[in-house]
Amino acid sequence: MLLRPQQVWGFGSDLANLQTTESDDFCAGGVASTAAALIPSGSTFGNLNWRSFAANGGTVTLVNTDADAVTHGCVELAGTAANGQAGFTRSPSGLATLRILGAGQRFRVRMRVRNIPALSTAGERFVLSFGWLNSVSGAQTDAAVLQYSHDINGGQWRGVALKGGVATNVDSAIAVAINTPYWLGWDWDSANLKFLVNGVSIGSTAAANVPVAGVSEGGSLIRTAGGGATTRVVRVDAYAHDLQWGNGR
Repeated sequence: MLLRPQQVWGFGSDLANLQTTESDDFCAGGVASTAAALIPSGSTFGNLNWRSFAANGGTVTLVNTDADAVTHGCVELAGTAANGQAGFTRSPSGLATLRILGAGQRFRVRMRVRNIPALSTAGERFVLSFGWLNSVSGAQTDAAVLQYSHDINGGQWRGVALKGGVATNVDSAIAVAINTPYWLGWDWDSANLKFLVNGVSIGSTAAANVPVAGVSEGGSLIRTAGGGATTRVVRVDAYAHDLQWGNGR
């Protein structure tokens, strides 16, 4: 199930100056409901060349989540040990486009978290990061992500622009809940990067705070050392971006 732009953006007028749009359901039509497909670390999947990463008991798997298995394949990130790591990035990164963007141009990205079966706790801590990252295997030094853990912004989604190790936080009041879909979004207009959750802006940060080199679109689940040994999981089932020229909307 590849998403049409209208399904992602939700309005037609914003497509007037559309130049490029790409989308991915990661599984390119879903996977067999009888068996999940484990993706070896470093291999690619989906139609936009996502590359997996897994270490220390982490796994990346293509799975089905409900009855309409053919159309709802997901990429599942799992941390199965105290410091398990799992993630995916895109190569080449669409963020490289930002290096040539000028006034009046927009670059928008949407990624859907299908569900989080269990939340982070003090005894079973993990950190989720989605957006642009320079690492999916540990602490980032350059990133523009929406992030979650129980002890980050009180368990509510936080936008983080991290450049050269200096963080600018954009906090939301949207608490993360189990088994709840979230459309995560990033809108760039050459002057600011806006963070969105379920289509609603939670705030923005100036372009000067956003790295445009050495980062790739993707997501990660990182278990922290000593954070328990029960498997913790997040599933993601859709991605889309577009680039607009001119003033747009």
